[in-house]
Amino acid sequence: MPMQPMRRPITADSALMNPNTTILALKGDCEPVKVFDRTANLANNQIINYRCDPTENWLVLIGIAPGSPEKDIYDGCMDL
Repeated sequence: MPMQPMRRPITADSALMNPNTTILALKGDCEPVKVFDRTANLANNQIINYRCDPTENWLVLIGIAPGSPEKDIYDGCMDL
């Protein structure tokens, strides 16, 4: 409700609101935690996405890299 914002005494680096519910995700000032190493197939890739399942048991890192210059395409790679 843009005309009736909910105000809360919160300090965070950034916030993201769920568009369907009143759930607010906050990014606090804690240190990042390393979850896994990037494998060699993503070494020269630009990372474009990162996802995990709700239990954080499965994670995927998605990257793209220039493919064949003759065909003007990109190669995509994933680490699961």
